[in-house]
Formats: sequence, structure tokens, C-alpha cells
Amino acid sequence: MLKCQMLYRIAQEASTHQKMLSGREAVLAGALSHSRRDDYVATAQNAPLVGLLRGDAPGSILAQLFSPDAEANHDAEGPSGQDALIKAAGAARDLLGSGRVTLAFCGEDAAALGFQLEALALAAKHKAPVVCLTETTLSRLGADDQSRGKKKKSAECPLPVIVVDGADVVAVFRVTQEAVRRARHGQGPSLIQCVMPDEGPHDPLVFLEQYLRRKNVWSDEWQKAVADEFAAQLEQALPSAPKAPTT
Repeated sequence: MLKCQMLYRIAQEASTHQKMLSGREAVLAGALSHSRRDDYVATAQNAPLVGLLRGDAPGSILAQLFSPDAEANHDAEGPSGQDALIKAAGAARDLLGSGRVTLAFCGEDAAALGFQLEALALAAKHKAPVVCLTETTLSRLGADDQSRGKKKKSAECPLPVIVVDGADVVAVFRVTQEAVRRARHGQGPSLIQCVMPDEGPHDPLVFLEQYLRRKNVWSDEWQKAVADEFAAQLEQALPSAPKAPTT
């Protein structure tokens, strides 16, 4: 997550068409810890961070961020949450029985919940290996439960619907581990609703640091070593990355 934050800060300096949002590091890092290189991942936002967490070289990520094409398309709309889920569900049809899974990071789109439930209900009929992660707030989650009713939601979406703190990477790691395991073993899709703060800044890395300090396993020296090593990699990669033209 520290590397994600460092890359995010650099990305803000680039004119890019990529949808980049801060504070999502726990959702991405916790879930992608269980992905393999041969799994399929679709995302509505933070694609460079997804690439980093999946093992892409910093140089290739920076080259995309600073490329002339990214500058030329900086006003273009990126994929929506529905697009990400459609792509993941489509890819899942080809992965049935393979042990591979698809992960869809749909971001925050209150209007898309009905579509997501319907699409995942269809995927559940075929035991499709899809793990869908959405972002919501506690207030919106409560409103959804009141408007739909929990019984009605269960009938519409016959699959696990898991609510987790989107700023807690340990919690995201644990629930995604089970969802991915189910998908790999042919037990069908899961929907993970990551609850983000209703308002105000939040830093998942601070949350993790506090958790590790309570376990007496946090080290400031280790954090600095990771940051210094990645900063050196970024510095080495930046000269070879095409710079976006200035106008």
C-alpha cells in the first residue's frame, strides 16, 4: 500500500485518462493478494495501481502514465463499474473449471447496485468464478437495505454478499481469501461491499500501521527501507518514461 501511495502521487503529476482515486489501497492490496498472474482482473479505476500490485514493472506503468496517448485522451471517460463487471463476467465463462478466477473492481456507483446483483445472480446459476468488489458508504448501505429489504436482496442475489471495512486491508484480505477460494473450487461468485468513510480523508496505511503496532510487528526502519527502495526504482524508471508534453 505504501508503494501504491507513492505511485499515486506521481500519477497526479501526469495528465492521464486513467481514473485515479486515493484511499483505495486496502481494497486493491487485500483482494489482489489472492490473485494469480493467469487470473483476469477488470477495474473501473486505479488501473496503474492494479498493475503495480499484480507485478508490472514500475517503468512500464510510468511509461503509460506519461505517454502522449494518455495526455491526448485525458478528458476521455474510463470504464465504468458496470463495464468492469461485464468484462469480468464475460471472461469467467471461458474460465469455468480451470481453477482461474476473475476479479472485478467496480468502484463506487450507487446506481449500479441493481445491475450488479442481477449480473451476479446470473453468474451464480452457472457457478461462474467471479469475485466482485464494490465501494459504498455506511449511510448508503443502510439505505440500500431499507429500500430493498434483506430478504428480497437474498432472493435476487443467491450468492454470498459480504460487507467489509474498505480501509482495513486485513479484513479485505480475509474475506477475499474465502471468496476467491470458493470461485476457484467451482462454487460460484461473491459480492464484497467495501464500506468507505462517508466523508473526510482516510489513510488505509495508517490503519494498518496501528494494527501492526498493536501486534508488535511494525518497524519504522522497515517502512523506510521499502520506501527508499521503491523511490530508487521510480527514479530510475522516470528518465526512460516519455514525459507528457507541456502546453
